[in-house]
Amino acid sequence: MSDAHLSIIECNHDPQLLAKSPYRRFLKERIASKSGHLSNEQAFKLIYDHPNRKNTLFWLAHLSQVNNSPELVAITMNVNLKLNNIKDAKFKILPRHRTSEHWSILEDKQQLLF
Repeated sequence: MSDAHLSIIECNHDPQLLAKSPYRRFLKERIASKSGHLSNEQAFKLIYDHPNRKNTLFWLAHLSQVNNSPELVAITMNVNLKLNNIKDAKFKILPRHRTSEHWSILEDKQQLLF
């Protein structure tokens, strides 16, 4: 992962929304389990622990329609980046219902030079 220029990370749910969601208990437990989906905080931890985050673009994907929102993901990431004094992480929240834009390592390398 340290050589990756792009990492796509799941940001499936906000734990508080999941706890209040209309999902049945067994489904909530599966989503929140170690073999379930990543929460926004868990996704941030992957960015925080990334060995080369200043040269990696993070695409945040697979947001739950019921248990998350792009705004919550942005808040979680920005607050945690600020609290941890991280200024070199770049992320983009991908859309739920349409194809993401094209990514090219050549275009990315140009952007990372600045």
